[in-house]
Amino acid sequence: MSFDPSMFLTQYWQKKPVVLKQFFPDFSDFIDEHELAYLAQDSELDSRAIIHNEKSWEVIQGPFDSFTDICRDYWTLLVQGVDKVHPDASELMDAFSFIPYWRMDDLMISFAVEGAGVGPHIDQYDVFLVQGKGTRRWRVGPPGEHKPVHPHPLLSQIEPFGAVIDVELETGDVLYIPPNWPHEGIATSDCVTYSVGFRAPDTESLTRSFDLLFSNSLGISKRYSDPELNTQEFPGLVHHSSIASLRDQLIETLNHPLWEQSLLRMLSEQDLLVEPPEQLLTEDEFEYKLNQGECFERVPACRPIFTERDGLLGIFIEGEYFEMTTSQALVKKCMSGLTVTIEELNESQDKNAFLSLFTELTNKGYWINTSEYEYV
Repeated sequence: MSFDPSMFLTQYWQKKPVVLKQFFPDFSDFIDEHELAYLAQDSELDSRAIIHNEKSWEVIQGPFDSFTDICRDYWTLLVQGVDKVHPDASELMDAFSFIPYWRMDDLMISFAVEGAGVGPHIDQYDVFLVQGKGTRRWRVGPPGEHKPVHPHPLLSQIEPFGAVIDVELETGDVLYIPPNWPHEGIATSDCVTYSVGFRAPDTESLTRSFDLLFSNSLGISKRYSDPELNTQEFPGLVHHSSIASLRDQLIETLNHPLWEQSLLRMLSEQDLLVEPPEQLLTEDEFEYKLNQGECFERVPACRPIFTERDGLLGIFIEGEYFEMTTSQALVKKCMSGLTVTIEELNESQDKNAFLSLFTELTNKGYWINTSEYEYV
């Protein structure tokens, strides 16, 4: 039975976990433990090793120069953000693009020897766990009160829990776990697991949109005023009317049209590893390369977001804002990772606007010439 995204979103997303047997029926690992160890040496990627035995847990933070102290007892190597440096990892994320880009975080890949795991724990975000080579047993419990345990300062676990799902995943299987559902995975053979993570901004992080808004010196910040101030018996008293006025001042800022743009700039930030080309392209050179059959794609992990309003397409990439009033259908295809043929482009009445935008995006490093690109 084929996967139905609509049914999944209706019945499972943020509601309950589910095992998706053979979600990838012919899955083949694009990375092994040796290449993962190589990536764990990269200072631009977050990596760590978790080691345990019958007596203790240990966490070693990367990057790593040597793995002598890691490959012992029951050990797991984890590398975060692999989709930023590996095209196949970025493509794996695209399999879950039925979830909006702005909710996607990154791909973590882990290798664990038989018997290894990171302990029972709870995540505050959704995750799809894709099983690569080998097998891993997963137990998932119900949400509720679970006592935290800290066997190591860098390791947050919970006490053992009763399971509502107890399953061994095989290559190509996927386990979806909503936020706050406790879970634990233990390798039943040496295995690779791909964790597709999502983000859900909390209120505190959303306040960063104010920082971005006011840092642009757009003159929208206003000061509190009270021209109708009256005398009061106690100078320390703050009237509820004053609190209401201050609240209204904040609400007025939230209702300002530029706050939405500031929010979307923040939501588009991905900490991409981009490198502008050594030789910047002109629009004519970009068009020539397209006509020669050269292909340009998003840099790995680049997932642009956009809005549509009053005939304007607002595009946000890595905190930057671009806008289009024409050629929007072709632009939206490219932003979503779909291919635009040279025939489609030549037939478009707005070809120049399209070329202008993607020449700029290529010169910024957000789009790359695939024939020239090599991952880290």
